[in-house]
Amino acid sequence: MENRGECNICKGTSFRNVYTYRTHGVLRCTRCKTLCRDVIFNREESEKLYSEEYFCDLQKDFFHSNRELRERAFRNKIEIIDSVYPSKGRLLDLGCAIGTFLKVAREDSWEVEGVEISEYAAKYAVEKENLIVHNGDLLDMKLPSDSFDVVTMWDMVDHSETPNDVVKEVHRILKPGGIVAMDTFMDDALLFALANLMYKLTFGMVKGPSFKAHPIHHSHYFSTKTFKSLLETNGFEVIFQKGSYLEGAVTSLGTMGKIVVSFFNGLSRIIGREMELCIVGRKVE
Repeated sequence: MENRGECNICKGTSFRNVYTYRTHGVLRCTRCKTLCRDVIFNREESEKLYSEEYFCDLQKDFFHSNRELRERAFRNKIEIIDSVYPSKGRLLDLGCAIGTFLKVAREDSWEVEGVEISEYAAKYAVEKENLIVHNGDLLDMKLPSDSFDVVTMWDMVDHSETPNDVVKEVHRILKPGGIVAMDTFMDDALLFALANLMYKLTFGMVKGPSFKAHPIHHSHYFSTKTFKSLLETNGFEVIFQKGSYLEGAVTSLGTMGKIVVSFFNGLSRIIGREMELCIVGRKVE
């Protein structure tokens, strides 16, 4: 683990401390305004973060306990991809976890492949779902240029220590005119904005809600503006964007927390500040 000295997005070296928690802090790059964790994990530390315990205990409701809800959400995402890239081809899912999305995409006649840093999750996807999944980091794999029609990153890019490098590599391995589709939590979403406001109004004394918005497993915390910019500055044209939400049932919260999330999901849809943003970019350079 090392202290963050440079912004991976814009290479700036000036940061302002925004939030301080027991386990980590959150910084804002003064140049590009992206929020990031104050420390960087190395490969070994990252692999420990995504151990079997992460998938089967800490995030069990997200990965294992509510598979039908996750599959339904992924079918909606496949419909988005099909609408902008109707000719089926090769699809690579980065951070594919236990392979739920790959399974749904395969059922939709895509030729699928995945990359997953967690040894447990990659093994599960291969052995339980009969999928092709590479265990490791995309940046180490040196996949052929212009080799995929679609690359997806569902709730993945915010976990990467080097999101800008990943998007650059995605651009390289996509065929001309290929698309990248990704989503993540928005720090300016209604629920998170209120959590952050509570932190600021109490001068950091009430940390719990804001801490949930900036978990240690995430290395970057994007806003609508900084998320879109990540694609646009790396050779992509944003051709689709839509707010989305995470079902309360699949969150790693207690019963009351799940109820609160479900309530704010409905309210956020009304005012247009949903918890997540899904964007699709087309390779143009």
